[in-house]
Amino acid sequence: MTATPASLRPRQSSASNPYSDNAFRLLGLGVTASEREVRGRSKELVLAAELGMSDPGQGERIRRAAAALEDPVSRLREEVYWLHLTPTPVSATIDLADAKALSSAKRSLAILAKQGSDEAAHDLAVLAHASIIEAGIDEAARWKVAVVRWHQVWASEPFWLRVSLRAEALGDPRATNAAVQALRAELPLRILLPTSSLVARLLEEENDPAAARHLAIVSKSNFPLEVVERIRSSATEGLRSRIRAGVAEIQEHLEVAERSGNNPAANLRPALVEAWTTFRSEVVPLVERLPNIDRYGTEARVLADTAAEFAQSLGVRFHNKADDSAAGIAPLEAAVRLAASESVRQRAADNLQIVRFSAAMASAYKDAQLKDWKSAMASAQVARGVATSDEQRRTAQEFIGRCQILLQRRTRTRIGWAIAGAVVALIIGYSAFASGNSTNQPAGAGLPASAPSSAVGSCLPGKLALGAETDSLKTDLNSLQSQISAVNARMDLYSRQGNVGGYNSLVPMQNSLVNSYEAKRAQYNTLVDQYNAMSC
Repeated sequence: MTATPASLRPRQSSASNPYSDNAFRLLGLGVTASEREVRGRSKELVLAAELGMSDPGQGERIRRAAAALEDPVSRLREEVYWLHLTPTPVSATIDLADAKALSSAKRSLAILAKQGSDEAAHDLAVLAHASIIEAGIDEAARWKVAVVRWHQVWASEPFWLRVSLRAEALGDPRATNAAVQALRAELPLRILLPTSSLVARLLEEENDPAAARHLAIVSKSNFPLEVVERIRSSATEGLRSRIRAGVAEIQEHLEVAERSGNNPAANLRPALVEAWTTFRSEVVPLVERLPNIDRYGTEARVLADTAAEFAQSLGVRFHNKADDSAAGIAPLEAAVRLAASESVRQRAADNLQIVRFSAAMASAYKDAQLKDWKSAMASAQVARGVATSDEQRRTAQEFIGRCQILLQRRTRTRIGWAIAGAVVALIIGYSAFASGNSTNQPAGAGLPASAPSSAVGSCLPGKLALGAETDSLKTDLNSLQSQISAVNARMDLYSRQGNVGGYNSLVPMQNSLVNSYEAKRAQYNTLVDQYNAMSC
């Protein structure tokens, strides 16, 4: 009686290692082993486990391996993920930790592969991939070689014809050509999942450059796009979940502050300061990592926009609710920097300009009240420099002119500052964060809180109607996001179950929902711009 060699015991779970619990590997048999050989070997190893000659639990794993080989489709899957050319030139019980044996096997297989052997090319892929997974090797160049080799196997018609012939040879009606095609379809996801686990670990270790290199290998693997996107999403989910949790916690604290006490407005500014301090120190560094890791990942870009919109909402609330435009500048600058989409970046930039102008003019008024005319003029000149409208520039210039006159007169007479009424109020409103909407929805920070106008009678009804339409679109966006989340959850379940058919059936639905969401979001942004442009 002999126990399974130590080299065959798994070093990782099967979720991140498609080779660790391979039935042929556990039994130490070649993929062409007969049913009799499988039964005999499994009995031998189970008995050895019961006699304490192998690890605890080994007997149960051997029983599962033998059971897997009784089902024809399961057996074909096990064949795909283990060595074919055994015992020559590769031993079925090869120790992947034995560098000498591994190198010798690779050299022999490379010669056969160069001569056109699809089985040798397949075995090279198995050895290249399994050895780096189980040795815990992070070197991107070796992972790239393994992924490239597996892509060649996936694309090799001779290899899959051989698998189809094997299915026929099993003589079981369940081993159909459709079953073989399903095995081929599921291969990209199974091969790339270890990379997803590796990237997730590297991100936890804050080794972003290495994580980015491995995600680049996935992106350039030439495997189906939907699988690549799936892997990119799962690889960065840990980092993205930390960002979502951070934003949600800060928002919750803000909402509590706004509702607490007899004077919620008095509580808001300290709460905003705390919220921005926490966001800047704990969330911003995480968001800034995303473009360096996966600049073009869809979910990474959406989350970057979400964080930018939240930062924008803080800047807006500093100005609109806390009457502190200067404190709103830093959050809005962060929003411009973090935004992934041009529309979100532009809205933040527009609001930043307004807040900068207002902060500079507020400083000018404060200096003027102290009769510090030179400082007041300097602040107004800053405001004029950041102004983007003729009205803003005219307001700043008139203020400078008044200060020049008063500076010349050197009068101590209290001067009424009627010019203050000419400053254009900041016309930006709360984002969706202020109303507790999902952080995946448009923040709407461009919507005005008020819009003074001399033509209220002709403008206001249309503006109210436009506001109602934007609210309706927000509801639609919320609904679409919920549907997308539900589909993603089902796809995650199918992925874990290995249900390729179920997974593939949901891909068109997912694409359709995402396209609808992006179209409505673009429509929403257009309406917000129209709303802001109305002067009433």
